[in-house]
Amino acid sequence: MPFSFRFTRLSSLLASPLVALALQAQAEQLQPPKLIAVRASDVAQEGPLTPMDQGTSPEDVRITQLLRQTLTHNRALSIDAQNVKIITREGVVTLRGQVQNTAEKSAVAMAAKRTEGVKRVDDQLELDAKPQ
Repeated sequence: MPFSFRFTRLSSLLASPLVALALQAQAEQLQPPKLIAVRASDVAQEGPLTPMDQGTSPEDVRITQLLRQTLTHNRALSIDAQNVKIITREGVVTLRGQVQNTAEKSAVAMAAKRTEGVKRVDDQLELDAKPQ
């Protein structure tokens, strides 16, 4: 064999493991970070819930619709009480807004607790400070 062919063959044999090591090191550096699944309920909530925080699961939407229908069909409640914010996430109902008195506050919270599928009610309702 001519010298140049042997040298080329020998250098390629020696270079192959080095190239493989370099490629492996580069691939390890380019690995995307490992993602960890986190439930929304496990993340600290910043500030009070808003309607934008409404759950999108069919069950959450159903709970919200049922409770809204219950409140709007109750003519004993004021317009304010019928229109409180209802935010449902993973079966937990948060009620926000103003009601005219403690009786309305209790009635709205009780309606939420009686709605099928509700796991817990977070009552953040406030009494209206305006004189009636």
